[in-house]
Amino acid sequence: RAKLPWLKVDKEYVFFQAGGGCASLSELFQGRSQLIVYHFMFGSDWEEGCASCSFLADGFDGIISHLKARDVSLAVVSAAHQDKLLAYKRKMDWQFPWYSCGDSTFNRDFDVIFDNDGGIDWKEIPCISVFYKGQDGAIYYTYGTFARGLE
Repeated sequence: RAKLPWLKVDKEYVFFQAGGGCASLSELFQGRSQLIVYHFMFGSDWEEGCASCSFLADGFDGIISHLKARDVSLAVVSAAHQDKLLAYKRKMDWQFPWYSCGDSTFNRDFDVIFDNDGGIDWKEIPCISVFYKGQDGAIYYTYGTFARGLE
């Protein structure tokens, strides 16, 4: 993985936090040099989050302190509106930071939501994207794994 190319992220993304507020991609790092984004499948027209993503997310609160000790932040990102995310987060009793990417191209740009051969049937897959933020503030996409690669 260390030999994979790093792709500079020049696009500005805005995320809306479940519970209020917004943040840029840079702010999701929370002062750390590395960021893991879990792309949680929760479409804008869904009533609840993906059952498999929910099962995995049940462990997120317990690993955050371990990640922080290693200069890593975790952010969970979904397409659903932040109000839906907050309601589901409360239902599941989660504390981790969860953001809506809303109508932005963030999930599409990182190959999580894609068009089905040019049609209107959008598909979504679970994914982990990893980013690095240099001392100069530049952000790089360093790694991504999808679907079965999450296990």
